[in-house]
Amino acid sequence: KIFESLVDQHPLVQHQRQTGDLSARKISDFLSRPAFHRTALYNEVYRPIGAEDQFAFCLQQTPDTLVAVAMNRPRRNFSESDRQLLNLLQPHLAQAYRNAATLTSLQNELRVLRGVTDDLALGLIILDRRSRIQFASGRARRLLKKYFPSSASGSRLPQVVSAWLRRT
Repeated sequence: KIFESLVDQHPLVQHQRQTGDLSARKISDFLSRPAFHRTALYNEVYRPIGAEDQFAFCLQQTPDTLVAVAMNRPRRNFSESDRQLLNLLQPHLAQAYRNAATLTSLQNELRVLRGVTDDLALGLIILDRRSRIQFASGRARRLLKKYFPSSASGSRLPQVVSAWLRRT
């Protein structure tokens, strides 16, 4: 609770939540050094690590979550060229974050699918548009190996099965 309260007091977080602006901002954009030093945020977080300024930008903002990248310095000397560079980097890192989140979600779904198909002893194969195997349950792989031993490995269905699928 204390950490959440400190995060809520952070001027960059407040700015991003109020405006939706995800661009790079410095603490010094909002607070002078003396004003920053009077905050609980400075005393509890930044003073112990020796940070006098921070540049941060947001990768994702939802009502419950704020994902950001932050860089601290022991003095106030971030430049406007630093800001430009970070603002150029932000959309690419935000996309990389979304890609990683999507991949994690797909991996979790695949783990669940594997568990369900193994529990039900189903032979399930999922193909992409080019008929390459994207997923095969354990039972499906065992059956392919049993009935098509010479072509049951890899990402392709046995030729006879592919031909049958094209006809149906």
